Amino acid sequence: MSNAAKTSQMPWSVRLVFSKIGSDTADFACSGVVLTQHWILTSAHCLDGRAKSTDEVRVDLGKGTTPLYPSGTGSYYNHSDYDTILGFGGDWGDDIGLVRLYGEGIFPELRAKIYHGREVEDQSRWKENDGRIFFVAGYGRGSDPGEGADCPDSSSTAGTKRLGRFKLTGQTDDNGTLGLGNPIAVQAREAGFDGAQKLCEGDSGSPWAFALDDHPSDEMLIFGLTGGDLLRSTLGIRGGTWANLLTAKMKWVVETAAAKGVPIVCPTFDDLGSVYRYRQCAEGNWIVSRGASSEPTRLRQSSTEPSQVAFHDFDGDGKADAFRAYRGAWYVLYSDARDWQAVKLESGNSLRFGDFDGDGATDLFRSEADAWYVTYSSKERGSWSRWEKVKADYHDVNSLRFGDFDGDGATDAFNSYDGRWWVSYSPKKRSDDVLSTQAFGPGPGTGAVVQDGTWSEWKEVKTDGATIDSVAVADFDGDGADDIFRSAAGGWYVTYATKDRTSWGERRKMKTTDLALDKLAFGDFNGDRADDVFRATGGRWYVTYGTTNRNSWGGWSTVNQSSASASSLSFADANGDRRTDVILHQTADPDLPSGGAGNQSGDGPPTHQN
Repeated sequence: MSNAAKTSQMPWSVRLVFSKIGSDTADFACSGVVLTQHWILTSAHCLDGRAKSTDEVRVDLGKGTTPLYPSGTGSYYNHSDYDTILGFGGDWGDDIGLVRLYGEGIFPELRAKIYHGREVEDQSRWKENDGRIFFVAGYGRGSDPGEGADCPDSSSTAGTKRLGRFKLTGQTDDNGTLGLGNPIAVQAREAGFDGAQKLCEGDSGSPWAFALDDHPSDEMLIFGLTGGDLLRSTLGIRGGTWANLLTAKMKWVVETAAAKGVPIVCPTFDDLGSVYRYRQCAEGNWIVSRGASSEPTRLRQSSTEPSQVAFHDFDGDGKADAFRAYRGAWYVLYSDARDWQAVKLESGNSLRFGDFDGDGATDLFRSEADAWYVTYSSKERGSWSRWEKVKADYHDVNSLRFGDFDGDGATDAFNSYDGRWWVSYSPKKRSDDVLSTQAFGPGPGTGAVVQDGTWSEWKEVKTDGATIDSVAVADFDGDGADDIFRSAAGGWYVTYATKDRTSWGERRKMKTTDLALDKLAFGDFNGDRADDVFRATGGRWYVTYGTTNRNSWGGWSTVNQSSASASSLSFADANGDRRTDVILHQTADPDLPSGGAGNQSGDGPPTHQN
């Protein structure tokens, strides 16, 4: 690690600005550490006397940045042992508090990596020659990095993220000085270090962190939180300030969050589980239930509900990744990555997903101003193309369905108009803005001159009165071409597509049932290439399996015992075995259930159940 450490190595270090409800003027500012979307650690003296009924909080990354959490309601909780010492403000070792955010909280999940070592004195693996250098990143009223260590009274320098290099110089025992908590005394190194080397007003609550010798160089591990208050260099303790050791406080953090109804899972000493010896806190886990197993397993810790994301394979490795649009940016959590990655500065309205160039990686589609556009993902993670115009057409995304209807590996567009079905086929290649088709069918404009272009003109494939809202798309016979499903007149019907782009045949009744489309989900749960139908009811999950020979579908099979409804679930291939898995969110971290019944044959749930 170079002497010029970067504040980007601690993106979860944030600024907290407090104000009275109804006031436009901030009355106090501190630093903080993001644990999850809804929980932030800071110093207790920053929260002393604050209440949800009187105080608002804003969370940001400094001057000129869009707030991560605009000024709004927060709740404030201080450690039960926090008090004053000998009449002076703020005690040593217990000066720690929690801010709870409301609504969506903060996204992306800028969650701190918390070090698991029992003794901070074990510094042999720290990324410095003397093994005693660590970093503090805060938003105090100090000089900008490289300009010295002044703490001016003026607020003109407040709000700039500053990073200083320090070394441990004092004791770190659990009892602390005179039994007052467990502070860590520090002293700024006097020479040869870049950045402001003095903690100033506003740095309270900032993280103390270091990097390990076998840990990625672009991130640090937090082990302490800046605390202290006036006269913090008294009682003979050496150094300019001290911090609270977090490992001694995590039990209180977890218990507080659970008691307030937003439980989080945080590191414990007996759950290392990583060569890097750290964990991130999260408001629960993504749990995955495999298609051929009733044993649910933890997919990853996550504070984001699956209903807020879309699961698709954006890098072509066969495993589903998670996508979310938030405040003018797109984020992807790749299947084996630890953190969300910003992949494009773009709004998230009216997007649809598909592999429009057939390269195995999912792309994004949007319609705007009588034209269609695609931005192509790349197997090189985080690399997305500009928006490319693929067709001039007035149909917006809400009037379309998407699937590979000719089996060439590229996603096409389906539309129902005036009692007829139409498909516009993708050419299985990336487009060129200069070569965009001018066709405007179906409907008004059909028959217009089609120039050399990318997507085909509309092809009528069937006369059928089913509207776009009453159909679903999946490959029910496993031939590689997606088909059209509808539920009507007491039965389920499938119209099978033709891979040669000719007219489609008659719809086939596959099952007698009155279950409506909005109660169902689709995927290949047994890996036979034919998509199946899923539903959840009465504390169980059921699947009726598609058939490669297009015969009628059989009875229901029980695949899991779970009270989770279909609307709370997501469906994707999480491990790359070409079978659809079920993903749900679990806010606590108990022993995972066995799942119970397993794959059992039977007639399944009565058709009148919802």
